[in-house]
Amino acid sequence: MKPPIVMLPGWRLGRGPLQPLADALGAEWYDLPGYRETPFTANFADAVTRLVATVPHGTILMGWSLGAMIALAAAARAPHHIGGVVAIGGTPSFVTRNEWPHGLAPQALAEFRAAIAEDEPAMLPRFVGGFNRGELESKTLTAEILATADPAPPLEILLAGLDWLATVDLRAELPRITAPVLVIHGENDPLIPCAAGEAIAQNVPHGKWLPIPNAAHAPFLRHQAVMVEQLSSFFW
Repeated sequence: MKPPIVMLPGWRLGRGPLQPLADALGAEWYDLPGYRETPFTANFADAVTRLVATVPHGTILMGWSLGAMIALAAAARAPHHIGGVVAIGGTPSFVTRNEWPHGLAPQALAEFRAAIAEDEPAMLPRFVGGFNRGELESKTLTAEILATADPAPPLEILLAGLDWLATVDLRAELPRITAPVLVIHGENDPLIPCAAGEAIAQNVPHGKWLPIPNAAHAPFLRHQAVMVEQLSSFFW
């Protein structure tokens, strides 16, 4: 019997863009704190604890972007409870830090946070269009994501997620993840550098690196078949 797969969406966009992949895998959902029915917490450690307490033993967590960071943190926190992780467009640190050049400059994230606080609806198309740069069908993909995105949660919740991206650093926790980790990353991802995803695979004990050619930050939109095939062969 295959273990359950639980999908964790990325910041702001919710389930919609990931729904076809979830359907193909028969995955269940765990929404980010404050989204849909998941209780809100501004504390990242509390969010991780609640996730671990909610999912069954042996669950494979599949997270996209910020969702991947939470999945990795949960696997490090509970290595004997989480059965595996699929990190799509993930990173151990979203911003650059000492000895970590594979991220966004902290000042750039702070400016984006201020712009979201001022006018989130106006910033959303720019955000989605920006992370689709590098895709051959970037305009089409951007329109698809915007059309399927869940409604925005309250601003407080959006800003809390951006604060996590500014502060969370999982580099030291990666070696504690004993479950298998499949890292799927678009080779042309302009938001989270490919090297950030590759570092995850290199620093967990049982990692596999799967770069997706000609894909950006949302590789599941045009490369679902290869992702499902690789996930099946890696875990089963």
